[in-house]
Amino acid sequence: MMKVVALALCMAVLCFQAGKATQSEVLINIIKTGKVRCAVGSSPLFTDSDEPQNLQNPDGFDSLFCAALAGAIFGTEKLEDAQSFVNYISVSSSQRFDALTANEPLYDVLTATSTNTMERDIYLGTTFIRPSFYDGQGFLVKTTDNYECFSGCQFALADDELTYCVTSGTTSEVNIKAALQIESTQDNTIVGYDTGAEAVDAFNRGNCSVATGDKSTLAAFATSDAKILSQDISREPLSAAVKDRPLDDFGALVRWVRNALIVAEMCNLDSSNKEPNPGAFPECFNLLDVTNSGLLDNDGTTLKADMFASLLLAIGNYGTIYDGAANGNFENKLPRAEQVKNELFSDGNGVFTQRFNPGGLQYAGLFYWPNPAETRTVRLDAEDVIYKIRTGEQKLRCGVGTDHPLMARDLDTDPAGFEVDLCRAIVAAISAVELDCFVVVGGVDCDTSSIDVANLDRKIEYVPVVEANGVEKLVFDKSIDVLMGRTSANIENDIKFRMHQSSPYFYDNAIVLQNFVNQSSYCAIQGTVAEVYADWIFSDPKENEKVICSSLAQCVEMLDSGRCGNFVDMSNVIYYVNTVVTNSKVRRVELPLARFPLTIASRDGDQDLGHLIEWIVNGLVLAEELGIEDASEDAIGCTDLLFVGAPIDEKCYILLRNNGLEFVRGEFMTSVLTVVGHYGNLWNKHFGDVIPARFANQFAADNSIGLLYSPPWTSFTVEYEEISSAATLAPATAVLAFVLTVLLA
Repeated sequence: MMKVVALALCMAVLCFQAGKATQSEVLINIIKTGKVRCAVGSSPLFTDSDEPQNLQNPDGFDSLFCAALAGAIFGTEKLEDAQSFVNYISVSSSQRFDALTANEPLYDVLTATSTNTMERDIYLGTTFIRPSFYDGQGFLVKTTDNYECFSGCQFALADDELTYCVTSGTTSEVNIKAALQIESTQDNTIVGYDTGAEAVDAFNRGNCSVATGDKSTLAAFATSDAKILSQDISREPLSAAVKDRPLDDFGALVRWVRNALIVAEMCNLDSSNKEPNPGAFPECFNLLDVTNSGLLDNDGTTLKADMFASLLLAIGNYGTIYDGAANGNFENKLPRAEQVKNELFSDGNGVFTQRFNPGGLQYAGLFYWPNPAETRTVRLDAEDVIYKIRTGEQKLRCGVGTDHPLMARDLDTDPAGFEVDLCRAIVAAISAVELDCFVVVGGVDCDTSSIDVANLDRKIEYVPVVEANGVEKLVFDKSIDVLMGRTSANIENDIKFRMHQSSPYFYDNAIVLQNFVNQSSYCAIQGTVAEVYADWIFSDPKENEKVICSSLAQCVEMLDSGRCGNFVDMSNVIYYVNTVVTNSKVRRVELPLARFPLTIASRDGDQDLGHLIEWIVNGLVLAEELGIEDASEDAIGCTDLLFVGAPIDEKCYILLRNNGLEFVRGEFMTSVLTVVGHYGNLWNKHFGDVIPARFANQFAADNSIGLLYSPPWTSFTVEYEEISSAATLAPATAVLAFVLTVLLA
């Protein structure tokens, strides 16, 4: 089902104060009934350590997340009190999304080890929060078997004719079908079961040769005579999900509970410690009082300013949940040190131990509100920017940060820069046409000669913005449709200003430039997150005079001339600035201060545009992982697979041929990749000569470091046929290896 924007009672426009968020019917009902209805699965690690069907105060990972949500909403300070406000509902994998998206949903939030995929996010009427745990699909075999991997080794499962037990209706079922189709020539059998427990139990009783599924599920039910092979064939970002309810803030609340748990661990805050280290990040203190964030302004609710302080007392932080879930078995069976994608790199006092924060899942949005006094009216219009651009009614008005030339420059003559190319990617997706694609051994090739690359800029109006005025242009003036301009994801933009923020396209860090001549003052661009950090670093007004500047160029000029002695901004800015500063007295000071998750923002009133942008960002990342390059002037295809063991053909095909979105036409990601390349191409083009390394923006084949993880583009309606062994291109109708059928409600 396509996500649509519901019209308000006036059938046109819904207005609310930017310090007074829209009313959340879900949240009001939760407070009225005194219960959060939370769906959980059957895994003892995620539901309950003793008995997964024991839903009285369960202690699994997902169950504790539900308790954390209740603790924040009801302000409880004890775990048992928080649990008393949760109605735990057991659901099967095959029915969980139907029950969530029904006209009268059976629950408010779904955990149940659910993987975020494009199909679920776009078509099922759900909103995924952000991953709370990165899992991977593995294989459970008997210890007496000599198998070492699924494929690519001496003793591989794919080389033998076997029976596989798997949970029905899951990404694991889709993945194993694809993997066997591509990697095995044997006549294998796949048997589906309602739950992971039943699948592993069938394996334990000898009903199948192999059990496959999320490694967390296999570890939960494995007996001592079985072993889990080290090779994964997928990455599974497990995330809470809510029903897609336009203009309802409940999903945002769930997202910031998740973020609060992560930030609390970063700040070493838990049930025994509610006092941040004096030198900790500002958000360590902001977490304890969210008065100005917009979270407290839902009509008919009674959320409190110290809602996350209560959560800390009742639950703790992400790390304490991980260590204590399932009576300690979660950590015992899934050691966090071995689950690097779920690691947090911090010294426990709100200071990161590794610059640029390499390492996995644990990045949260920022608990900052640079504009706490904002009270003007924000209008939420039901919009369809995509339709207007596609029909030529308007251009994409794209806000880009011209104060940083690497991001955007020469907009009136020859537009260039990282953000400029992202604008082109969005228009390329909106303007996508159906292409002729061909299946070949090892991938897919698409004829891209019909993509009108040269004329894309005619469909774009590049609008210069800076971080301080970007919200003004997007939310209040509505003079732009998309905002970049080095805009960080933070709670104020999400809640108060109702901005749809994509997954980060760039993780940055804060660095200080100092002028030896004048150490007693500092420059700051007003209304930016960097200003928050600058005020924190130079907090003593008697020793440090604050000098306000309106732009990056003005700050640099003041620093260069000695009118201010210190300037804090993002590292990509500082690296660039360091190449243009002429004063030899200026030096760069490397400080592990914080991270800036830069996102592409749109208005909540145009959900289709927001979701399209989300999957463009994810697609750029996945294309680099799959090695999809612009192979020639008129063709694009998959090359080598960097993520060892994954079924390249299925993933490549779905990424390049995904033409089932109702609000765009044709192979939209093929068009995007033809125009701008994949994420690595963009990085090398715009930053390669200035920024010394990609750090947290690095793609790693072993998935052990960095920002760049894309949720799966799994299709649950792909049918598989034998792949042609022909080495040359053939018409798609003759050798098509996959038939993609997207059922639209």
